[in-house]
Amino acid sequence: TVTPTETAMPASFGWHPYLRVPEATRDDLSLTLPSLERIEMDEHGLPVRAEGRLVGTPIPNRRVALADAAFDDLHRLVGRGSITLAGGGRGIRLEPGDHCRFLQIYSPPGADFAAVEPMTAPTAALDDGGDDLPVVEVGESFTASFSVRVLGSA
Repeated sequence: TVTPTETAMPASFGWHPYLRVPEATRDDLSLTLPSLERIEMDEHGLPVRAEGRLVGTPIPNRRVALADAAFDDLHRLVGRGSITLAGGGRGIRLEPGDHCRFLQIYSPPGADFAAVEPMTAPTAALDDGGDDLPVVEVGESFTASFSVRVLGSA
């Protein structure tokens, strides 16, 4: 939670939890994702904008075998939804809170983990002048949170 006391301030922050299911290999793992919008990135890894708005492609909710995919992508959440990494009859579920509107998902080829990073604003939001940066006025509060739950079976 941030509460500005002297001047309005941007609220651009996030967390970087790496999710891993013990004893599961990449061949065992799947990643279940809610409806997202995959944001286009430029050659420097920064979000692409057109007329001030992020450029993205809608992706419906889906389950992806991790062995068949690799991720290093910025996404905007479309509505609410959780993300589950599952394998070997167990799983880990991450649920972004209300103000976490973006996710960076990272799982390189061969890795037995997925970093699912809830964020309040897209990458480079402090620099690029887009309309996706929450601003908190003096005396107001801005709270962002997420939860992680261990699942006995997924």
